Amino acid sequence: MPELPVERADTGMAWAVKDSFIQYVQSMRDGRILLGDGAAVTSTEQFYFPLRQVDRPDERSLVLHFGGEARFLAHHGLMSVSIRQPRIEVGADAAYLLIEQGDETVRLAELSLPAPLTEDGITMWADVEVTLSDSGTAIFADSYIVGETLAPLTMRAPALTPIR
Repeated sequence: MPELPVERADTGMAWAVKDSFIQYVQSMRDGRILLGDGAAVTSTEQFYFPLRQVDRPDERSLVLHFGGEARFLAHHGLMSVSIRQPRIEVGADAAYLLIEQGDETVRLAELSLPAPLTEDGITMWADVEVTLSDSGTAIFADSYIVGETLAPLTMRAPALTPIR
């Protein structure tokens, strides 16, 4: 099925990453959070990543592509964590959050998707449980373990046919 380009202000992903991580960065004298490529901070202090594209490779899968970057810096640049161009891949049995790191894509976390809600032409997954994956631990310099609970996320997309 062809890609569905998306350009709506009411779609995207909101995610606070991990409260203790954000507090740590903000507590550092040189700690900084930089946003780019359309990323923003919501009124509930979550990072917003705009929905750029929806792919439906088949009736059992869905890929939501988000734009934007949130970069977390501290320790005179020795700590640099970037959540860039997040992507959610949903299959019949699992869902994952992936991010771009240089020239590669890293599976950051596993998601426990609740049943989606569809209203007024928007499909929403709210309070999605997020747990750190094996490859995601390296993004945080092994400060967290596999299975560590991260902040829940919410994503909104144009109304979609359910995955079978």
